[in-house]
Amino acid sequence: MRAGARAVVVCAIAGAAIAGATIVGAASGGGAAAGGRDERVAYIAGALDAVRGLGGDGRATLEDTLYTGARTRCRGAHGPPAPACLLELARETCGDRGAACHLAADVVLVAITSEQDIVDEQTRLRLVATSPDYRAAMKQELHARRALLAAEFVLAAPGGDDALPRRIDAFCARRERDPAWQRCVAALVWYIGGAS
Repeated sequence: MRAGARAVVVCAIAGAAIAGATIVGAASGGGAAAGGRDERVAYIAGALDAVRGLGGDGRATLEDTLYTGARTRCRGAHGPPAPACLLELARETCGDRGAACHLAADVVLVAITSEQDIVDEQTRLRLVATSPDYRAAMKQELHARRALLAAEFVLAAPGGDDALPRRIDAFCARRERDPAWQRCVAALVWYIGGAS
């Protein structure tokens, strides 16, 4: 993938760039309009490889490091983490570990910034009220929601692994409801990449 085509999905949300990458993913409106389909598919393929390449322990470590950093360093006074802070956090976390780390970090950051879109407020309040460890309960809930999205994906876009990135792009681009393209892609990449 050429340097200019290395996308960072969080950029679609934040309108910024991480590690010098440019946007390929969705426009700020949440659709898959920005970037060509081939570029989006190449991004998804790279992100899947990056997430799979981390292994279980690596995925957990990266997710926990970025989640903790987003909560402690990047949380705005009111609202979501500051995009510029998230981008810097990813740069620092990945350092010189290469493009694969940055792609995986991108997927994690989109997952972090979209938690409230994937898990409704009523469920979050229930988790706060009934769970001794909110973060662990939220991770379980997110896993269950991503599993449902993956099941919907498999039913709506059957096919082999050789076309997986293209199928993910088409499925997420066609969705008429949340999650938006970048959130849909991140959820499926994280779930499918973690299941491999």
